[in-house]
Formats: sequence, structure tokens, C-alpha cells
Amino acid sequence: MAKYRILLADSSTQFQNAVREHLLTQENIDRVDVVNDGQAALDAMAATHYDVLLCDLIMPRMDGFELLERLSGGLVETPPATIVVSAMRHEDMVRQACTLGARYFMVKPVDPDTLYKRILDMLENTYTQRSQTCTMGNRPQTLDEKIASIFLVIGIPAHIKGY
Repeated sequence: MAKYRILLADSSTQFQNAVREHLLTQENIDRVDVVNDGQAALDAMAATHYDVLLCDLIMPRMDGFELLERLSGGLVETPPATIVVSAMRHEDMVRQACTLGARYFMVKPVDPDTLYKRILDMLENTYTQRSQTCTMGNRPQTLDEKIASIFLVIGIPAHIKGY
């Protein structure tokens, strides 16, 4: 049985801890490394090969879109299979993430078991290939998500609070 290495790029320590703890209980997961932003993710991928990247779209320093752009631009020799896990579910954002190479888009909150199944699906080639359209799990968009999506469309970073 293959042992997989996973990199989780997310600024939420609560999400990081929950996902990391769950994945490390699986016998075919060798390693789960956690970083807080896209730049740290690139640095980690330069030093270590990962099979899967789980990343949020909204992170400090370098957001998920820029991270995906750099990965698709060949910055990492063998980019990992990518699942975007984000609270943002605006259709344009999902489309852009998929265009940049994400294979699957999951909307937070996610069930750790479902996330693990999607990871296995990708790694065992039973799910979408990079050339196909990625898909998104269903959940209605919250008011905060709608407002943050509008902010992103007009150029205001969504992590700025106070609206």
C-alpha cells in the first residue's frame, strides 16, 4: 500500500488541526505538513515532494489563486494533485481555481472523511483528470460568502474585516 504525503495550506489553525489529526489516523497517509500561506506552501513544495495539496483561496501573503498560478506555470517540477477547500463558493472563483489546475473544489465546512475519500479518489485516478472540469460540493452560499465574493470582484481582499 502506497503512503501519501499531503500539504495543507490554510490560515485557520482550527481547520489545520482537525484535518491533520484525521488524516494522520489513516494508515496510507505518511505525512501531513501544514503551512499558513501560499508562499510557505511553495517553499515546502520546493523542499519536499507532496502527492496532494489542500489549499484555501483566502490566505495571507499569497492567496490560493496565485499559488495555483505559480504551480501551473511550472514553478514546481511535479505539482501535487490539488483540492481547493474554501468557504468561498462564488461560481467564478470555482471556475478560475479549476482552470488553474485544481481537480476538486470543496466548500467549508467539510467532513474529514469525505475529504479523505476525495484524496484517495484523486490519487487512485478514479476521479477527474486535470484536463476535465473539476467539480464542487453543494452547499448554499452564506451572506458572508456573498459579501466576500463581491469584495473580491471589486478588488477588496476578502480577509479584511469590518464590513
